[in-house]
Amino acid sequence: MRITLLSFLAIIFVQCNEPKKSTNDDATPETPVAPVVVTAPTYQLTGQKWILKSLNDSAIDLVNNQVPYIEFNDTTKRISAYGGCNRMGGTYVLTENNGIKFEQMMSTKMACPNMQIEDFLGRAIAESDTYQINDNILMLQKGFVTLAEFTAE
Repeated sequence: MRITLLSFLAIIFVQCNEPKKSTNDDATPETPVAPVVVTAPTYQLTGQKWILKSLNDSAIDLVNNQVPYIEFNDTTKRISAYGGCNRMGGTYVLTENNGIKFEQMMSTKMACPNMQIEDFLGRAIAESDTYQINDNILMLQKGFVTLAEFTAE
């Protein structure tokens, strides 16, 4: 009788310590959900208007109550720019290592109260030989010196 009682207790002990099995045979395994990755927009030279924010490390806001900008047309390889009074235009050529060359530049010749910013912008465009785009910032550079900085509109 003692052996029967010990055997009975051993069976109960083993059954109580076994992991419980799921009784829901219809359950479907959880489907893993891919994490949502939010990426910043990729800005390119063409396809948007670039608003002038600084020239030679000096912040620029409005010029003659106007917003100075530059735009690049990928199809025609032309640029158009506005310095707050006159419109500028010409062609551009992209080379390796973010090289850029502006050619055949021209401008209207209206006289306005504040021409200094416009003159500096025209020189920055003419002297630039490289460009960089970081996030939504376009930098026209001469070597490693940033001449003009723009933000994508």
